[in-house]
Amino acid sequence: MEVQRRERDKPAAIGAMQVELDDKEDRSTTAKPAPMHVQRRDRDKSDGFGNGVAYKVVETRSDDDISGMNPEAPDTQASSVGRSWPEFVSSPGDFFANNPTKAFLVAAFFLSVLLLVLLSRQGGGSTLCDEAKPEVLTYPSVNFGRVHHLKDKARFAAVKAENWIVLCVTGAPTDEVRGMVKLQGWQVLAIGDTDTPADWLVPGAIFLSTDLQTTFRYRITSLLPYNSYVRKSIGYLFAIQHGAVRIYDADTHSTFLAGGHLGKSFDIELSPRKTLLQYKAKNRTLVNPFIHFGQRSVWPRGLSLTSVPDIAPEFYYDEVSGGNQFIQQGTGNGLPDVDSIFYHTRRLAGEPINIEFDHLAPEVALPRGTMAPVNSLNTLFHEQAFWAMMLPVTVHTAVSDVIRGYWAQRLLWDVGGIVAFYPPSVHRLDTLEGSTFGDEEDLLHDWGQLIDFLKSWHSSKSTFFERVLDLSYEMAKNGFWSGQDLALTVAWLQDLVSVGYKPPKLQPVENTIKGSRQFLPQILKPVYSGVTDAVSVEKEMGHLLKWRSSSANMVLILECDWPRRSNIPVWRMLYGRLFKHVVVISTEADSTLGIDVGGGWQAYSSFPGIFDKYPEAAGFLYLKDHVVFNYWNMQGNNKKLWTMHEVKSSWTVHSFNETGTIWFLKSSIKRTVTKTIYNLPDKLKATYRETMDDTKFIHSSSDFFYIPKRLVDDFKDLASVGVQNKLAHELAMPLFFLAMDRPSQFDSRAFAKVAYVPGGEDPTSHYSIDLNVLYPWTAATEEDLFHIIKALSVGDHLLLAVL
Repeated sequence: MEVQRRERDKPAAIGAMQVELDDKEDRSTTAKPAPMHVQRRDRDKSDGFGNGVAYKVVETRSDDDISGMNPEAPDTQASSVGRSWPEFVSSPGDFFANNPTKAFLVAAFFLSVLLLVLLSRQGGGSTLCDEAKPEVLTYPSVNFGRVHHLKDKARFAAVKAENWIVLCVTGAPTDEVRGMVKLQGWQVLAIGDTDTPADWLVPGAIFLSTDLQTTFRYRITSLLPYNSYVRKSIGYLFAIQHGAVRIYDADTHSTFLAGGHLGKSFDIELSPRKTLLQYKAKNRTLVNPFIHFGQRSVWPRGLSLTSVPDIAPEFYYDEVSGGNQFIQQGTGNGLPDVDSIFYHTRRLAGEPINIEFDHLAPEVALPRGTMAPVNSLNTLFHEQAFWAMMLPVTVHTAVSDVIRGYWAQRLLWDVGGIVAFYPPSVHRLDTLEGSTFGDEEDLLHDWGQLIDFLKSWHSSKSTFFERVLDLSYEMAKNGFWSGQDLALTVAWLQDLVSVGYKPPKLQPVENTIKGSRQFLPQILKPVYSGVTDAVSVEKEMGHLLKWRSSSANMVLILECDWPRRSNIPVWRMLYGRLFKHVVVISTEADSTLGIDVGGGWQAYSSFPGIFDKYPEAAGFLYLKDHVVFNYWNMQGNNKKLWTMHEVKSSWTVHSFNETGTIWFLKSSIKRTVTKTIYNLPDKLKATYRETMDDTKFIHSSSDFFYIPKRLVDDFKDLASVGVQNKLAHELAMPLFFLAMDRPSQFDSRAFAKVAYVPGGEDPTSHYSIDLNVLYPWTAATEEDLFHIIKALSVGDHLLLAVL
């Protein structure tokens, strides 16, 4: 199988990787891995190169633990080429609530997720834990003792520095880079790419062009894509080879704050005499450091979205000794490292985001067992954690550094290291070019799975690098990255040894708690939330709590048309604020998005199973996704049926003698209705006959209705008859309603004000916040969804952030 690549990319071919043997004088020998078959899913996934690819792993661990994951083996005894290798299949696809504070955070989070779906229609990202045909891997085994030292014989051989700033540059030199060069005691290293001018020059900075990068004979070079910041990995190795003790991972859009200096912003010297605040170890997985630094409604890229509303501020911290904060993540003002959900929904159109954090807040560390996103934008690595700087290549670049951060955090626990977060030290410029939803789709769907996996992983390997390989293998086996990233890990570790790096020793010891301390994080002004003062927040949250009390213990059954799967997160977040449970059904299931099979022409057939799942529910509200529901006007009696019986456009009575071309006027369909009525349980049939005689039947689109708990058992009996007789939803539901209760007992207030949008007309001209329901308003395009949220925001001001 051949991999289709640009001519420029031939040296980085993935399907048949070139192998350079570094501990032999003849470096021309190449070894090619055996090809294997990887089958694409129907939906293309990005491999980080713009190619579609999906992976899952079948473990093939040989008796003698032979490695197959070393792309540039220095010796067959140092690491051997395995009997199988992953080959890429390329494709052209691109890709509340108990207290007001927490409630507001839930609302703020929801606001930000709404419009992100607009970006998802442009393609999918490479998804973590994606289902695909198996990828065969061989467990890596490397004899690091046989890896030879690599000497730099090029023009930089004499360059030595302890402190390095590494960044990837594109285009012409910027003022930000020139400002970094002025920092005394730090050597700036700029890594070029294909779009970096060959004559790129900033006095005082070392520039490594793409051509120069290939001369260093690093194994990882052939595995790194062009047009990607992951090429910074070459710079990390270069810095380590030339005496690095500290490496600052930098971003070209950042400038240091006035008077800023890395020595003042971070703990350059790791002194055990320094005391750090540390989050208290609790039964939790994640923290949001932005809360500690004063921004409760902002979350970092890589924070599991399902965790965002649940993370509350800390007020009491442990005090621990410093000295082992080997990875130090700085905060940044301006545009912090937020995800695309936040970015595309929390700024005014055409205006940059400009967020400020509390610069007086103390640094804070994470205890063993607790994680937080770590990026590559404002991060200091001490030499004890240089191994943690490898950037994976088969995930989108918008995800690579955060996956690296979580991988590194788990491994840090085994060497007694910790991650600490620091006050703002830079101002990062918003260039109005945020990443898209497709770039970060991994973060939405599967991030929590990776974190749970990492927390549960344990290894009995006797050396640290063996544990690094063990975890990297398990991550590939479980589909969190691919075999290519496992190969990269092997090459990366060998390169580290080649340039003289000595891995840390295993010492999984937690910090000793010296005491405790209270710290109250500031509450800085939220960003573009539509409600910026405490009075407004309290008022709007009061409204939301009132609406929640109206929905009581209802379960919402939401039917979504397929394939508009990308709208699901929006509806789930919208209605999840109001209903205790939201069940999404459609004609196809999607476990990633929590969609159950149950929609379509007999949607009601799935209801009994949902009823059984939530036996304590007060009732069940059913909506189709083209129904715009003004939840602030919800005032129905939750012990009565809510139906569309007074909606003339939907509830129509027909004679069995009526003929026509409409599907339900066909003789076979009318016979099905008659048969269903005949087969009704006697009690329910009698109730039906009180309203309808043998000459008529009712058709209703039944796009929205409510079934109270007291009628659940009756509905189950009716549904069984309907399914057996193959009666369509539009004919079954009105029949069932009349069999369960008399129309005089239906709640007429629940849907007293309903607007129907005739075909071809603009829904916005029919919409009013005084309505209970407007339908149909289908979010078939990005503009449709925007207008729906805009309409709802008039009644729910907490949605103003989306605008």
